[in-house]
Amino acid sequence: MKYLTDSEIMKWAKELKLPIYPRYSNITGQPDILISDIKISPIDYHNGGQVPEIKDINKSITYKFTFSVSKNRVDTFNKILKKKLSGDIGTKIIIERDTERYDNTSMSKVQKSQDIIFNELGTNSVEKEDHVIFNREFTRFTYTLYGHFSYIMIYVSYIEEVINYIASIWGYNDEGEEILLTKYSIGDIVSPIDDRSLDYLILDYVLNEQTNKIDYMVSDMIFDKSSSVIRYNSVFKVNEKSITWSRNSRIDDILNE
Repeated sequence: MKYLTDSEIMKWAKELKLPIYPRYSNITGQPDILISDIKISPIDYHNGGQVPEIKDINKSITYKFTFSVSKNRVDTFNKILKKKLSGDIGTKIIIERDTERYDNTSMSKVQKSQDIIFNELGTNSVEKEDHVIFNREFTRFTYTLYGHFSYIMIYVSYIEEVINYIASIWGYNDEGEEILLTKYSIGDIVSPIDDRSLDYLILDYVLNEQTNKIDYMVSDMIFDKSSSVIRYNSVFKVNEKSITWSRNSRIDDILNE
């Protein structure tokens, strides 16, 4: 589930010069996008006293976002971004307006909540160009995004997540060779520091949005060295500080040298 952070919402409010603010949801505990709009017309009690319908602020924008990715990681970038764009979005738009009674004797707030959905409301185009920096090949992406501002906010946030993910896992040494920045690789066998009798298989990397560091998706391993079958329990997330090399894994490495 994708949620924008309060800092992201405030950053966009400043950049787009829009009256939007983060408001934490009592249900999810995550910030939604509050749109604080101007006063709307007094309620016409001669027409049944109905609260005027709140319509979306249909502000569409065109936004360009440019960045470069190492050429040999372009497929990784595209694959991860495609997966993220198909995920669910938890952040909602909350539109709030002050409403006056016809006699100006009282005020009330009218709110409307709506989801952020990737549909025909937003369109985009992507330009790609290969270039060389520090004797390394990169592909420069220029995304031109058009649509409702909430669509742009989510889309750019997804792109930034993928960029941070790739930059946290792979880097380059002085010779221009790609190196792994994480301590452990996918497929490594590790153990929790406080219980070396357990073995975890590292299945994937995941970017921790709070620390901006890589955590690991792991699974318990249940196996006997004499068996041809390895069983796995539930999958869960651990951080690098909570695990260490498995004794079994290190022994196998030594024997295979």
